[in-house]
Amino acid sequence: MPIASYGDRGHPLLIFPVGQGDCLEVERIRLIQAIEPHLFAGRCHAFSAESINRHAWMNPEVPPPEAARRQALYAAYVEDEVVPYIRRVTGAPDARIAVAGAGFGAGASQADTRANASRPASGRRSGFMGPPGSSSRPSRRSR
Repeated sequence: MPIASYGDRGHPLLIFPVGQGDCLEVERIRLIQAIEPHLFAGRCHAFSAESINRHAWMNPEVPPPEAARRQALYAAYVEDEVVPYIRRVTGAPDARIAVAGAGFGAGASQADTRANASRPASGRRSGFMGPPGSSSRPSRRSR
């Protein structure tokens, strides 16, 4: 599946598409335009992966158990292929990747952070940052 990349340096950010979107949806809905100042300043390096929602939760022909199975396969794809790709591109093999999304994308990003937030950083598979307030949240630097 394709992965879109925006920016060339900065903290890695994985954005999940809204609804049944593809990896370029974040451009069409102007999400990338909204964060352009951060991309140009090198504060973040954004990535967007394809969604499987049209093949799972948003497909009325797919029964819930099968949609759940497909979602689990997608989560494994993100952890086993997307995360290593982002780390390779950014040159940071231990990078903790921030996640974001809206609509169904928000659900995907929350599911991935919740799954990893309960494990110590060294035991996490993906390196996703945990939700606000968790011990995996990076500390703020004073400027």
